[in-house]
Amino acid sequence: QLACQYNQNVQAFSMKDKSCLRKYGRCEHTMYESSPQNFALDAEAGLVFVTQADKSVAVYKVDGAPVRQFGSFNTGEDNKMRVALDTASKHAVVTWSGNYGESKVGVYTYDGNRVAEFETSSKWSEIKGVAVGSKGEVYLHVENKENGDTEIQMFC
Repeated sequence: QLACQYNQNVQAFSMKDKSCLRKYGRCEHTMYESSPQNFALDAEAGLVFVTQADKSVAVYKVDGAPVRQFGSFNTGEDNKMRVALDTASKHAVVTWSGNYGESKVGVYTYDGNRVAEFETSSKWSEIKGVAVGSKGEVYLHVENKENGDTEIQMFC
């Protein structure tokens, strides 16, 4: 079981005795720029993808060993990043919403190479969540910043 601690790190816990097994990312309180925001796990590949406050994605092996880091997402100061995995095609879907009303989606190989990038259909939306369907379709939970309405958008 994995849990994300606000502004600290992602930790793996034992389901048996609830002890902390390992940590992903930095946990020093002074290292805010490296703090995780969201994560996704590909158990079969043995990889954990972590979106970080420094506007990048860090990839770790499930044992906690760092593998790579990719991206430099222009999210502004009020950055909000999410990640979901298409484990069949080995793609990471990364979303980011900045303080300029810009919400984008990037599709990357597990090695960090960009495959595609697009904006949501509502420019003034904030992406609250992301998921990948069984056929590779991308689902976004978005919120309209002007009126607070939410909707699910699907991209194929």
